[in-house]
Amino acid sequence: MVVIAVIGGVGCYVWDYNTSPTGGKAEAEASQSAHNPNIGDCVKIEDPEGDPLPTVVDCDSAEAEYKTGDRLSGVGSKV
Repeated sequence: MVVIAVIGGVGCYVWDYNTSPTGGKAEAEASQSAHNPNIGDCVKIEDPEGDPLPTVVDCDSAEAEYKTGDRLSGVGSKV
């Protein structure tokens, strides 16, 4: 009986972790995407003196310091 309760508890935890819109997997993905800006995103730089970490912010926000662009390699490269 205890084994069934433990398996049920673990199953509920895994189900909640993977399906909850406000926690678990969704929260982990949201925090990861906050530090991986795409082209056109506005960012602020956290800890610029130590380990710079870009954080995506709203472009209308007072925190927005930079807007990311596309990286071009080579002379005469075009978008």
